[in-house]
Amino acid sequence: MQKSFLRGFQHFICRDKLSVDAAIALWVGEDLRPASIVGDSGLQRVIDAVVNWTLEKVGSEMELKFQLPDPSTMTEKVKLLANDIRSEVSCLRVSVHSIALR
Repeated sequence: MQKSFLRGFQHFICRDKLSVDAAIALWVGEDLRPASIVGDSGLQRVIDAVVNWTLEKVGSEMELKFQLPDPSTMTEKVKLLANDIRSEVSCLRVSVHSIALR
């Protein structure tokens, strides 16, 4: 029973880490932050505090340390995100033939 719980919990953490990494990449890209900000010890403390506060609120006595991505990894994530947004905008331009303004 314990192994099953831990396996499910690890999957939950991995899935959520991808979501957190994506949210950080979006923040870095939208707010024009340097990718090196993910190496900042202050950001690490904030993320750890939020993760552990959340665990405490759901009644867990576990304490986790969330590992932020490497700055070079963040640079790549921001580039991929920017390319995805460019593709979406490009598709919008193709599908919109005219706009009436008043």
